[in-house]
Amino acid sequence: MTIKENCKRLSFEVADYEYPGYKSTESGFDHDANWLMVSVVYSDDKGTYTYKDACLLTVELESLIADLSEIISGKESLSISDFLEPYLKIVAVRAGEQIVIGVEFVYDTSDGIWKSHKLSEMIRHEDALLLIDELKNMNERYPQR
Repeated sequence: MTIKENCKRLSFEVADYEYPGYKSTESGFDHDANWLMVSVVYSDDKGTYTYKDACLLTVELESLIADLSEIISGKESLSISDFLEPYLKIVAVRAGEQIVIGVEFVYDTSDGIWKSHKLSEMIRHEDALLLIDELKNMNERYPQR
């Protein structure tokens, strides 16, 4: 999923499970089996930076897909992510026939100072459908286990 704003660009992709070899041992939802390692690439006029963080659960990805689908279909007008880890936030707002997507990624620098990148982009309905397909593809590769 990629968001562009002027000369800035932020994309995120599920890279793998945090613990790829781990299998759920609990009955019910097992957090350790379902953390997703997210790869974030941010670029602006100063350079390109890549970060990885296990900041999304499989069920949160499923919820994001459902919430954005409701925005796109017009059933809802606003979606604000409420992920367990606060490092990735996604907001979607319906604006007529277009959708505004906002993304914030918070990260720890090597010197222990927290920084964030925030971007938003207004996308057409057709592009929003492609975004949903991209998220569904991630969900199919990394389902709840």
